[in-house]
Order: sequence, then structure tokens, then C-alpha cells
Amino acid sequence: IPNPWTDHETAADMEAAAGFAFSAPDAANGLAATAYRSMSGLAEVDYGEGDNEITLRKGEGESDVSGVYTTYAEEKQLDVNGVSVTASGENGAYMLATWTDGGYSYSVYSAGGLTEQALTEIIGAMK
Repeated sequence: IPNPWTDHETAADMEAAAGFAFSAPDAANGLAATAYRSMSGLAEVDYGEGDNEITLRKGEGESDVSGVYTTYAEEKQLDVNGVSVTASGENGAYMLATWTDGGYSYSVYSAGGLTEQALTEIIGAMK
């Protein structure tokens, strides 16, 4: 099966290919952006690499765009700038956050986990 993702040099190129704006932070938890990707109706920005990689996604519609199907031991509802976010993880670290806003779905995924403060800072910078 061919890879459905298209790599882009810049965030602007990613947005143009995805067909919508995706404001993501320049850095996530101190990590610089390493990749910009898109596919039909979905945009993704990666930060860092390996266990330190953080992936941010925005997609059209209201279904889960994370691509993460792991069930985590802990789940918490967070309010970030008036938006309800479901944060999931274990041992006090959050690996996944998902939410919808304005006809779009969003996700933050970190294999290594994030603190609640780091997670809310990243979410607050996404639009």
C-alpha cells in the first residue's frame, strides 16, 4: 500500500496541501518541529524523534484523527481555553489528548508522555 502522507518543507506548504490553516507551536515541550505532513483532510506536525517525538494533528470533521488505538489506565477531562480535551496516559504522564473545535478534530500524541502543564501549553498554541 502506498504511503498516503505527503511531506512538506514548511508549515505553509502543509496548510496549502491540507486545504485549511493549522497553527501549531514552533516548539513543543522544548522540541523543534522536524516534519510537516498532509493527506486528504489531515495535517500533521512532528517534533523531536524516537521516544521524545510529539505528533500534533488537525483534521476535518469530528472523528478521532490521532491514529492511536492504545487504551491508557488514566483519563482526565481538561478545560483548555474553554475547549473540553480528553487527556489519557499513565503514571501521571499524558500520552494522548483529543478534542474537537469548530468542525475540526485535533490530537497531541507523545510516546514518552507529557506533564499536564506541557500538554495544556501545546494545546493552547494549536488552532
